[in-house]
Amino acid sequence: MASMLLPGFQDSADVRLGAVILNSYDVNGVAWVCTDIDGWWDMPDISLPDDPRPFEQDGSYYTPGRYMPRVLTLKGVLVPPPGILPGVTTFTNARDLASYARQAFGAALDLARNSTTLQVDEEVPKQCQVQMVGKPTFHNNNSNGMTAFTIPLKAGDPRKYAQTLTALSVAASASATNAGTYPTSAIMRIKGPVTNPTVTNIEASSSLQFNITVASGQYLEIDLLNRGVLLNGVTNKRSTMTIPSRWFMLQPGANTLVLTASSLGSGSGLEVDYRSAWLY
Repeated sequence: MASMLLPGFQDSADVRLGAVILNSYDVNGVAWVCTDIDGWWDMPDISLPDDPRPFEQDGSYYTPGRYMPRVLTLKGVLVPPPGILPGVTTFTNARDLASYARQAFGAALDLARNSTTLQVDEEVPKQCQVQMVGKPTFHNNNSNGMTAFTIPLKAGDPRKYAQTLTALSVAASASATNAGTYPTSAIMRIKGPVTNPTVTNIEASSSLQFNITVASGQYLEIDLLNRGVLLNGVTNKRSTMTIPSRWFMLQPGANTLVLTASSLGSGSGLEVDYRSAWLY
């Protein structure tokens, strides 16, 4: 769509909320513009419990805190063209174009029960999984048909992840580089045949050990974020984790992951899927 329809507007399509593409023109020449994403470029809130010292002492003990879910507000406008584009639409005025765009936008925001991906193409394209946490608002300007909108969102996981998924498949050792600035999760799969496997993150000095035999053609899936262990991605095998095990994340920089076991058969190995992560 010709950029002259909205002078100064860049048709970059660099913000996407699920199937909704912002900073772009739709087929009717309406500009779907993102003006801001409150909370995207900020740090998430922090929860820090207070542990008071005994009554005769001042202050509190230093305690570990945690980052809260990322709260976001997506803001923008739907701007119809100054005139109807011949051969493009059957609408007769700009207000009808904006109304149609608003309805299409609203139909795509079924996020009360579902989540979707918010993608932002900044210096390193990043994304997070979000859910709508309040009523979206649409304010119409009857004089020119322009519609301003705000969409309240929440990312339960406050990290911003790389849009590019890194997938590794090795026999016994892999170097997983987290190019971000904050620890990131991963999905690891131990492929059989293998008996009593252990995955160690050398830099984190942590290991996950399992008392299980994984047959040829099977795999043990380990979700580092949700701390789940599934055989073939279905059957819960968290109980096979041994007591010395210690959960870990992929730290910023290099992470050397080593697979060892009582027995490693032909075709066994380790698969690792992850995205680099940032907090700001």
